[in-house]
Amino acid sequence: DMSLHPCRPTRTKQLLPAKPEGELCHGGAIQDGLLHLFLNASASPQLDVSSPVCDVSEMDEGISELTNKMKGVLVQAVFYDLNNPFDEKIQRDILRGLKLPLSERRGFVHFDELIPRIAPHKMVQIGDTFFGMKEQIGEGAYGTIFKAIRHNNNAVNDTICEMSLVFKVQKPAREWEFYICSEVQSRLQDLGSFMAIPRCYSFSDGSIFVSEYLPASLLDILNAAKSTKMAEETFAIFFVIQLCELVHRLGQARIIHGDIKPDNIMLRRKPSLDRNAGSALHSAYDFGRGIDMSLAKEGTTFTHVFKSKETIIPEMMKEKPWSYQ
Repeated sequence: DMSLHPCRPTRTKQLLPAKPEGELCHGGAIQDGLLHLFLNASASPQLDVSSPVCDVSEMDEGISELTNKMKGVLVQAVFYDLNNPFDEKIQRDILRGLKLPLSERRGFVHFDELIPRIAPHKMVQIGDTFFGMKEQIGEGAYGTIFKAIRHNNNAVNDTICEMSLVFKVQKPAREWEFYICSEVQSRLQDLGSFMAIPRCYSFSDGSIFVSEYLPASLLDILNAAKSTKMAEETFAIFFVIQLCELVHRLGQARIIHGDIKPDNIMLRRKPSLDRNAGSALHSAYDFGRGIDMSLAKEGTTFTHVFKSKETIIPEMMKEKPWSYQ
């Protein structure tokens, strides 16, 4: 996991080891194609590939332990609106009633002051830590995203940590996303497949999430496949399987992502057809629409319909209730 300690060394690993002759008949050609797409979509080939990925079979064995973890999460019973699980008032009520408040969770830091001005190519100080802003890499309904790098705490001009970071700046604060991500990490303990927010800086008028920068998304892979005219069906099947495993794990943790789309799925290492290699996908951003179903009664369904056609699901189009689907 990313500790945000300064000057953590960057490890570079050979992306594709030499293969003996004849391996192509056992999937080597497909794996070469996946790697080719990954390199075309990535901004940098230097990725940390050492994070362990949890075996799906192990999740079933730990269901009873997971259930015990989720019991007593709230001091008082606060349940979702059956119409709209994204109601921000209900989310605030839930956060206020947590048995383990955000202020006591690892990585959460609150400042009774306005959020600092964040702009490309500027130095930003948060507490005793200096961050160098690079370029803006994204903007959406819930915030603006910058690529950044952390400077040594003692002086601005000291050695710079080589790990690139992501700054997600939101006004007003969106602490619900931090809660969902911390619950996913706690319930699944799967540090490789799901987004972690090692630092959540909360201010009186906004919030900043600091997380690991990953250079390639599933959308980048799809665009690379179109431009290189690779076998689209083969890669589609490969990534659909990986995505289904990811969603299955979230369901076991009783979490609904709520905004799954190609640009919200990041690759943290090179794709591989080796089943022992684990999932190549990493659900990186926008857990802001996450739903914690452990706070809802068994069998709860919702009727809220998204306005955006890009994120609407078949049940919404047919005005039918929906849940995990």
